[in-house]
Amino acid sequence: MSRLKKIILSLSITLFYLNNTFATTTTDEWEKEASGFVETLQKFLEWFIDKPLYAIITLFLVGLVLIRKKLEERFSGLFDKAIDGFFGLFGKLFAHFNFETRYCRDILYKHRVFNVRGLRVMGTFTLELDKVFVELRIAPSSNPNQANVDPLSNKELAGNRPIWDFIQHGDKQHTRLVLAVLGSPGCGKTTLLQHIALTLAQHRQQYYRLSHRIPLILAFRNHIEDILQEATDATKPLSLENSPTLAELAYKHFNNPKKYPDLNPPADWFDRQLKNGLCIILLDGLDEVGDVTQRIKIAQWLDAQIQNYPRCHFIITARPHGYRSAPLQHANILEVQPFNMEQVRSFVHAWYLANEIISFGKEDAGVKQKAQQEAEDLLTRLHKIPALSALTVNPLLLTMIAMVHRYRGQLPGRRVELYAEICDVFLGHWRQSIGIHDNLTAAQKRVALQPLAAYMMNKNIRDISTQEALEIINKPLKRVGLTDDNVNRFLPDIQESSGLVLEKEHNTWHFAHLTFQEYLASAYLLERKDNIKWENFVHRSWWQETLRLYVAQGDATPVVKACLENASLAAMTLAAHCLEEARELEEDTRNAVIHKVLGNLDANNIEQRELAAEVRMSQRLNTLQRIDDDIEIDLHFISNAEYQLFLDDTRQQGKFHQPDHWQQPRFPQGQAQQAIAGTQGKDADAFCTWLTNKRGGGVAYRLPTPLEAQSHPALNTGLATWCKQNNHYQLQWNSNTNEQILAQRLQRLSDLPLTLHFDRIQEQCKALSHEIDLSRARSKASTTSREPRHYRLTEPAEHPVLKALLLALEYTELPNSALEIARFPRLASVLEFIFDRTRHLHDTSILTQNRAQRLDSKEIHDKHTYLEYEYYNAIPPNLQTQAQQLLLTMQAVTDPEQQRVGVLLADLLDCATAQTPATVRQAWRTYCLHLAEYTWRGYELLENQLSPKSWQRLLKKKDNQEQLFGREVVLHLYWFLRITLARETGELSAWEGIRIVRERKAF
Repeated sequence: MSRLKKIILSLSITLFYLNNTFATTTTDEWEKEASGFVETLQKFLEWFIDKPLYAIITLFLVGLVLIRKKLEERFSGLFDKAIDGFFGLFGKLFAHFNFETRYCRDILYKHRVFNVRGLRVMGTFTLELDKVFVELRIAPSSNPNQANVDPLSNKELAGNRPIWDFIQHGDKQHTRLVLAVLGSPGCGKTTLLQHIALTLAQHRQQYYRLSHRIPLILAFRNHIEDILQEATDATKPLSLENSPTLAELAYKHFNNPKKYPDLNPPADWFDRQLKNGLCIILLDGLDEVGDVTQRIKIAQWLDAQIQNYPRCHFIITARPHGYRSAPLQHANILEVQPFNMEQVRSFVHAWYLANEIISFGKEDAGVKQKAQQEAEDLLTRLHKIPALSALTVNPLLLTMIAMVHRYRGQLPGRRVELYAEICDVFLGHWRQSIGIHDNLTAAQKRVALQPLAAYMMNKNIRDISTQEALEIINKPLKRVGLTDDNVNRFLPDIQESSGLVLEKEHNTWHFAHLTFQEYLASAYLLERKDNIKWENFVHRSWWQETLRLYVAQGDATPVVKACLENASLAAMTLAAHCLEEARELEEDTRNAVIHKVLGNLDANNIEQRELAAEVRMSQRLNTLQRIDDDIEIDLHFISNAEYQLFLDDTRQQGKFHQPDHWQQPRFPQGQAQQAIAGTQGKDADAFCTWLTNKRGGGVAYRLPTPLEAQSHPALNTGLATWCKQNNHYQLQWNSNTNEQILAQRLQRLSDLPLTLHFDRIQEQCKALSHEIDLSRARSKASTTSREPRHYRLTEPAEHPVLKALLLALEYTELPNSALEIARFPRLASVLEFIFDRTRHLHDTSILTQNRAQRLDSKEIHDKHTYLEYEYYNAIPPNLQTQAQQLLLTMQAVTDPEQQRVGVLLADLLDCATAQTPATVRQAWRTYCLHLAEYTWRGYELLENQLSPKSWQRLLKKKDNQEQLFGREVVLHLYWFLRITLARETGELSAWEGIRIVRERKAF
């Protein structure tokens, strides 16, 4: 019995019971009847408690029944009409909720099975998705030319995160969320959408703190003709007036009685849900629209739908090359990150356990133990085969590896060999191993499937009619001895035996995964390589994967030459892949590609520059020096171009790792191949972590230990190597001579005591490089109408010059916020304390007194938060002129304290009048440098003027401990700023370089 029938029956029983009870009982009898009535209602309340709307409607109906006689007497026939109308409305409400229930049930039935795209072998392919799904890691795109990061710009979403964090952010902001999730073939994009749909269909959104949304999941390839109408013709433009809306498209799709016989959606249901913002739209495979012109039109249609339904969330998936040719206007670009070792291990164990449970039909300790053993055996083999372990970063390839391991007991070595193995397994070898006789061998079946795949690639299609497919495969099948009847049965037989080809709907077929279509097409090209005009294919994103698989099986030279001749970004990207994946390639052609690609390391075009840097990185990773069986070290330092890849990627995530002396967010022009220098230890370590996530697959990249760096010195002896041991960073020089030369250079910069060991304090000082944001500060200042606050840090001095100085300082607001007070309040307290007294150093007794008005850390933080808003208010011209006159006057005074204050005033005026972020940053640093210098000299003066006993007593005073703690900190800060400014002006070269170690890790 359906839920709706149960509701109506329950309601009828309740109303009947109420009617008879109140109509026939006396007051004395009512109590007994009421007791039975309560017991009866208890059964219904358990259901109604979860459906408050139904409960309210029921109570309303009960009230109508109780007073029906009076209503009938007063309103006669109107009451019956009202009841009929109300029940009609009530029926519509029930129909609405009942359809949503049936719709979510169908979503659950359709997408709950772990989809390995048709690779059906025994129980493997009936695994529940929830049993084996491993949460993917998603990160904002590293390409700023593609991403519109407005709604995702805050640092809450920095780093690799599950998709739910991005959806949750959209819910919190109450804004439209459009995500384009890009990833390589088989990275799990479709499975991710299925996981989202299942979670919402099962009403589990509360686990992720999301509002209720109805999933609407569609695949682009199934609706090309419906969307484009006449515009499927490349010569005709898209007409949005003639194209269906998203609501109309969804209704047509789910109103198909062949696909959804029991669904029967109300005509306006999808339209109402979309307009009310109750849906999350999941659209899969924009890149699978093979024709570029059609893909662009589909993207235009989708942009219009995003505008039509501004309250809904949209998530679209595509491969990067396919999306680049048809980007969306309002999408935030996210990238699926490769599986890390923990994810690989989780998936393998979950996959084996699910298979063993199905195989044995139960779940007990023995089944779990067998699954554990099989999973560990696979992980151990992967650890021993580096080339194959590198493939585990891809979920589809990892699934194939697990299948081949389970049913063949052996593993191939390369990606293309894995595809060949999986095709052979499911086209014949597995069936033969269990005693099933086939009329055709796996190789004979491929004779027909390969030309079919190539034909579909040439036509830019994913689906093909039965008649058209038979025309392609008829002759090949006749050549292997099949009769006409067997030819007609070929596709159904392949579907039943392997699932590599599937009948999507009646008389429409497609390969289970685009990857298999591409691989089989590449095998077909390999047999006819002499008659192919490669220049027609190398620049087309639709063919990129097929050509990469082709060169992995044969001679890549003709393909790469066509790439060099075409010279487009797409063609050169393919050529770069060929360098890594080609089975063979002529040396001259290889060198020509390297020369042409690496020539773009300094290109202004970010895509060309990134491609060149990726090629350079691949070259590096192929030439590491072996230390032992598991560890390799790089003898060269990472270049600026390679490090820039890391900077661009992490900047999108709200993280900044650029060297402090850089004037711009990228390396200086013309220095792409020079070694990156001037980074900090944590930056170098973060680079290694990023590289592991990007290129891992069973290996981890890290900084060398001091012993490794010393035992395997860098070929470039001019830099020191960042090393890490016991979570501590240190620089390792090739010789003591280099360090001594550096010390001599630094001593020429200042007469303050020299310290080379300031890497720890650098982390506190680093905010001076990245956190001072001119545009942010100015935008804040422009939003406030408050006048500058008139306050003094000290009482006015008697000297008239100092009085005028304080007036000018009120408008420059003494911007100590450059020291990032919130991050390092103790240092701020030191500077605040000493700066007050640099104006009164002639009275040394004040330095030994308790500071009655000393600001605590919170007060300092609050004050400088205010200053961050107010500092960039323009200085009135008359006061600016007065301040400049002050500078001239103070240059003539002999009092060293007034001279120092004059220097600080000059620095502050430079800050206030700087016009660019670079000059603002430099002015801030100069001001802070002088402030740190005068602070340290104040400490020195105080210590020299006090007796040793007085100095020790002062150290023991509780009120002075925080101030006096900062002496060495201030010295470290001074040298950090002095070195950074010297590097900015070219007075001093940076010396901190990065080398990497690659270490194989057990899964």
